[in-house]
Amino acid sequence: MARKTGRHQRKNRIIVAAVAALASVSAIGFTTLDTTSPDAPAPAALTPAALAASPAIATSTEISPATATPVAEPSCPAGETHVAAEHIGVDGMQSCLPIGSGLAESHVDPLYGRVALEILHLAAPSDERLELREPRVACWNLNDWKEILERFRADGVNFGSSLLGWVSGTNRVINLSTHTCRRLDAIAHRGATPNSTVEASAIGTFAHETIHLGGIADEGVADCYAKQLARHAGELLGATNETARVVADLSAEYAHQERAGTEYDDPNCFDGGSLDIDTDDAVWVG
Repeated sequence: MARKTGRHQRKNRIIVAAVAALASVSAIGFTTLDTTSPDAPAPAALTPAALAASPAIATSTEISPATATPVAEPSCPAGETHVAAEHIGVDGMQSCLPIGSGLAESHVDPLYGRVALEILHLAAPSDERLELREPRVACWNLNDWKEILERFRADGVNFGSSLLGWVSGTNRVINLSTHTCRRLDAIAHRGATPNSTVEASAIGTFAHETIHLGGIADEGVADCYAKQLARHAGELLGATNETARVVADLSAEYAHQERAGTEYDDPNCFDGGSLDIDTDDAVWVG
C-alpha cells in the first residue's frame, strides 16, 4: 500500500459538468458487487470466485435509463422533499420523503447532500462550481429498497440483492440502498470506525455515485476518483482523522479485492497514472 506524501499541485482535474443540462445523460451509474443481505451481518469480504459469478458484473453504464415518464413535481408536506420515479430510475415509484438523518423510514439525508456538493466542488473546474447544485441523497429502507429491486427486474435489470447505490439518467438524486446507508450512518452519525472493507465500502459507494452525478458515466473512472476522495469524504462526513484514514485504507482494499478485473477497474488508475488527481489523501494498493 503506497500513500502519497508531501503537497502536490493537482496535475489533472476531474472533468465535471454537473449542471442542470446533465438531465440528457443517457446512462445510469450503478455501484454493485456487494451480495450481502441488508439485514444480515456483513461478511469480511467477497471471494473473487463469488464476484466473478455475480450477475451484477454484467451491468454497466450501457444500461439504458428507465422509461419513467417525467411528471410535475408535487408539493410535499413541510419537512419532506419529492423524489420522482425518473430520479429513482424505475417506473411507477415516487414519493415525498422526510428530510432527516438516520431515520428508519426512507428519507433524504441533508448532511449527505451537503457533502456530495463539497465533493463536486473539489472535483469541478473552478469556473463550473457556481453552476453546481446540491444533490438530494435518498436512503431507502428495506421495504422500499426491495420494491425498487422488483421494479428494476420488471424493467429487465436484475441485481439480485447486490445493488449498493445508483444515479439515474436525470443526474438529480443519489440513491443509496438500505445496507449502504446503515454503514454510512454508522460512520457519519454515530462516529463508528469501520472494522472491515465491506463496512468502509459505504463511503466509497457514496463518493462513487457522487462522481456519477457529476457527469462521469464510466464505472472505472468513477471508482478511481472515488477511491482517491474517500478520506476527504470521510472527513467531510465528520469522521476523525484516524477514522477517515482507516476508511481510505479499507476502501482501497475493497476496490482491490472485489473489483480487480471488472468494469470498475480502470488500467489507468494507479499512482502517477492518467487518473491520478494528485490528492495527498489518495491510497494506492498494489
